Amino acid sequence: MGGPWDVVDDCKFFHAIDRELYTFLVRDLSRDPLECLNIMGLWMWFERGAVDDVVSKIFSLSPEVLDRLVDEAEACLKVLRTSLRLRPKPVDIPLTCTLLRSPIYMQMFCENRDTISQEVYKLANRIYLPALIDLKQRACNGEFGTSSGESLAFQRLSWLTSGKDLSFCLENEMGAFSRTMFAIFAEGSPVAEPEICGFFTLLFGNCIESLHMNDPGPGREPVYARICFYSSSYVHRILKWEIVAKLVINGKSVWMRPYVSRIGWKLKLCAPSSTNMLTRK
Repeated sequence: MGGPWDVVDDCKFFHAIDRELYTFLVRDLSRDPLECLNIMGLWMWFERGAVDDVVSKIFSLSPEVLDRLVDEAEACLKVLRTSLRLRPKPVDIPLTCTLLRSPIYMQMFCENRDTISQEVYKLANRIYLPALIDLKQRACNGEFGTSSGESLAFQRLSWLTSGKDLSFCLENEMGAFSRTMFAIFAEGSPVAEPEICGFFTLLFGNCIESLHMNDPGPGREPVYARICFYSSSYVHRILKWEIVAKLVINGKSVWMRPYVSRIGWKLKLCAPSSTNMLTRK
């Protein structure tokens, strides 16, 4: 039976979180497919220069907080597009500062916008466009469908009038990052959501806060799932200090790994010496 690297193209799997996030932006938040490439390029620029796994952390957030982060990213891109002959207006990006755990010095951002914009658009075009090209084409062709404009506008209005401190919400939601794992299926042997829930319930009791199955597109089987546990202790109990744990659920192989985006997670992934095994026949 194939290992986790037989299931999808390396590039697409390497950017699995990015692909899920991009799909959510264009489908659920009805954001422009082309602009979303630039937004994600900006987030990767922040990730490379400030905080590990920015994109992964963003994707673990609620739609309300994520929608506001997109607004702030668009404001930053507007600054980058301002003519060098003009002085751009400063923008307020409190959630982005909270996410990065440091203030963004807009004066520096404005004064170096030519260099920064080149780096951001290079990341968007050289990294994200190849990894997301099929999703962009599907989005531009209207294959995803989008949230109703009226219902989305109503939802955004309710978010704006909720009175929530979104920076406080962001701090709380970032805690889910350490409680989340990827479940990677063997080629041709996807595991259904009830099977996953049943396995972990039998093992730990009521431990799963949320479970999201990968949507690979029409006619294709899911190749992974994203599981958020109620406590990070379950992650430690599954991995037992290893990089990856191999599970057997109803006779089907599943590889569990921490929910991180790109920082070294591919190392030793399939090495027998780096796995422990939990089995349910």
